[in-house]
Amino acid sequence: MKNEKKNKIKKYLYKNQNFKKLIVFHDLNYIKKKDFYKFKIIVLKKFLNNASIFEVNPHFFGKFKFHYKSKITNFIIVGNIQSNRKNFFILFESIEKLIKNKICNFNVTIIGYSMEKNFKQFFNKKHLSKYIKFIEKIPYDIMFEYISNADFFLPLLDSKKHTKYLKVKTSGSFQLVYGFNIPMIIEKKFAEKYGFNNSNSIIYNNSINDFFNKLNNSIYMKNDEYLNLKYNLKLKTKEIEKNSIDNLKLILNS
Repeated sequence: MKNEKKNKIKKYLYKNQNFKKLIVFHDLNYIKKKDFYKFKIIVLKKFLNNASIFEVNPHFFGKFKFHYKSKITNFIIVGNIQSNRKNFFILFESIEKLIKNKICNFNVTIIGYSMEKNFKQFFNKKHLSKYIKFIEKIPYDIMFEYISNADFFLPLLDSKKHTKYLKVKTSGSFQLVYGFNIPMIIEKKFAEKYGFNNSNSIIYNNSINDFFNKLNNSIYMKNDEYLNLKYNLKLKTKEIEKNSIDNLKLILNS
């Protein structure tokens, strides 16, 4: 199925190479290296230093009411509950620790389409289900409303297991972070790769203890510190927008 999709894309490219086409690739594996030199390729995140590849990052999902930090901290995750996409174990283990330490002024919303069987045990635990909500198959406008009301985004990317997001493809989590100006709690290697820092994000090392500590810190974060994160994140987003527009101009004028 994957090879069939690749072949369809290649046939389309070769058939229309005399016209100026703007083609977006989310995954560099879908095109061979020799094709990089024949077409101008748009990617959401530029992983390869190649003159034929341009980074253009669209992330506008509409206008939403400005969000201040909630008294009950809202964490949100968007994506299927699958270990090949996100490290949900570090999340559930950390929530267990929060509850044991009587830190209970938070909730977690997970929006996705499916769940691996080995994760269902966590949702069957009453003490966890009180703080975690799993929402399936909702319209985009309702999902956007949930995101706009959240305090922190949790990509849950693991640099040991999810290396593709460091090399060939980006995660939709970043698009939502940019579009909704929602600070995230992100692992250090991904923060470094995508240009996030302590002024616009909460960064943790790849360990349960550090992730737990950063969840705890975010729960008790004051509103002025939170607004500072949002302000600096907005500055980063504006840089991405300017870079994207400049790259589009280069493509269209070449």
